[in-house]
Amino acid sequence: MKRIFFLLTILVVFSFQSNLEIPFSESKTHLVIDLAKDYISNPEDLKSFFSKLHFLRQNQGDSVVKILHLGDSHTQMGYFPGEVRDALQTRFGGKGIGIFFPNSLCFGYNPVGLDISSKTQWECEKVLNLKSNIPLGIVGLAMRSSDSVCSLNIAFKDKKKLVEEFTVFHEQLGENIDVYCADGKVNTYTFSANSAITKVVLNRLAAETVIYFRRKKDSKAFVLYGLSVNSEISKGINYNTFGVSGGQYKFLAENAPLMVEQMEAFKPDLLIISLGTNDAYLKDITSEGYEQMLTKLIQSLQRVSPKTEFILTTPPDTEFNKNKPVSREIVIQGILNVGKKTHCAVWNFNEAMGGENTFKKWQKMKLANKDGLHFNPEGYYLQGQLFNVALAKAMEKQFPGNGWLPETEKVVLKTLYKYEKN
Repeated sequence: MKRIFFLLTILVVFSFQSNLEIPFSESKTHLVIDLAKDYISNPEDLKSFFSKLHFLRQNQGDSVVKILHLGDSHTQMGYFPGEVRDALQTRFGGKGIGIFFPNSLCFGYNPVGLDISSKTQWECEKVLNLKSNIPLGIVGLAMRSSDSVCSLNIAFKDKKKLVEEFTVFHEQLGENIDVYCADGKVNTYTFSANSAITKVVLNRLAAETVIYFRRKKDSKAFVLYGLSVNSEISKGINYNTFGVSGGQYKFLAENAPLMVEQMEAFKPDLLIISLGTNDAYLKDITSEGYEQMLTKLIQSLQRVSPKTEFILTTPPDTEFNKNKPVSREIVIQGILNVGKKTHCAVWNFNEAMGGENTFKKWQKMKLANKDGLHFNPEGYYLQGQLFNVALAKAMEKQFPGNGWLPETEKVVLKTLYKYEKN
């Protein structure tokens, strides 16, 4: 009798747990998030990009698909774009984090997992408040030094990971700056009219390596725009991320004179722009003026790189230091309108995360910080997962049954279930 009762107890418990799982897997609404509202507008403007992904997946393409992701502090932290990059590279191939700015030497921190250091004295500049005449471009950031020898130490925080090769993105060197790396072969070539790339392939794998830029007497200062480590590929996704804390569309349009020429040289297959958070707190903008500025910027980039496709993302719901973003609607609607006008796809993250007044709910779920402006790493990972679902939905329309959508939904549903239980 006791044995029968024990078996019945196990059956009841198992049945109860199963009933908890089934409604979750069938439902599309969790927390404050409705996955039906997580989608990309104007998906027809991503046909070329999705075709390239499809050919990569089918092993019919042998090309590198280049993605450039620009943004503000939400992007600079690396968690959101990192989640997107990892998902794309896992499914379509590729490796590495692409070109990045070594923020730890100036304004913040390195991308997750990298240890970039320097004994050089650097003067740093960003598009927000120009303090010097350092020419800025698509990165929105730069470092300059007049030291006779400028050095960069490159390593991974995980000492089991070894450096194979790396790239330095910098201003044209001229004849009076020599480049030296004892560990490998150095090759410098022109990238655009005012910028260049130095690639170094190490003779053997190394836990750490150093590159030197030696200035001859009376030569101009050395200007650095970015780095990449172990990102050289012949096939797959090459994902590059640049984020500027406090960034706005206006700063990018007015304070980055090299942006257009570097865009023409880079020619990404996809450009993602995640700006608008700081724009939404501006009190002196109008719908007409904002859309004109944004349209002019987008079209200037499209003219020099006509094959590049765009995704614009709307800013999240925020309440910085308990202040509401007074121009929230102007910015969100402006991005939506300009996207349609300029044939750019748009991901409305504001709507996908739950809309107005949902940041506090993300805070309660321990997905956002107390400042009312930023998410924590878990929140940014969820943002990336939501973006992946929206991207997969858009691709599903062009290539039905490709299998990516259920894969991305499974990841995001697992995350939502975790925080729903808490």
